[in-house]
Amino acid sequence: MKKSTKIWLITASAFVLAGIAVFTVVMSMVNWDFGRLFNARYETNTYVVRDELEHLHFELKTDDIIFRLSDDGTCKVVCCEQEKMKHSVKVNEKTLEISVEDTRAWYEQWGLFSFDSATTTVYLPEKSYHSLTIGISTGDIRIRIKE
Repeated sequence: MKKSTKIWLITASAFVLAGIAVFTVVMSMVNWDFGRLFNARYETNTYVVRDELEHLHFELKTDDIIFRLSDDGTCKVVCCEQEKMKHSVKVNEKTLEISVEDTRAWYEQWGLFSFDSATTTVYLPEKSYHSLTIGISTGDIRIRIKE
């Protein structure tokens, strides 16, 4: 075997061992809890809408959107959202507008993936609506008429 090949193999092995050592130290510091490596922390907030609605307009990034019939005839929006990515829920000219206000710094947007996801559940009273507009980058849309 050539001398240069041996040097490359020894160098590569040293980098692999250093990576294993760094991984072991970091995981020991977080008590082997992989969830602590993710930078996204989620909380659930409920927004009650008291105004009359005819139109629905959503501008979201990565939310999964679920539509359900309201049990009590009121409109409410339940959002599982990140701490610095709050939802804005408002009624403007009989249009329910839901959007995300991202106040994260640029360095907070980098990190490991998370198994959780932002979810927006919209409880609507049973009636007719004139339009539905959804702008979303990634995410699922589910309409559940009956449980």
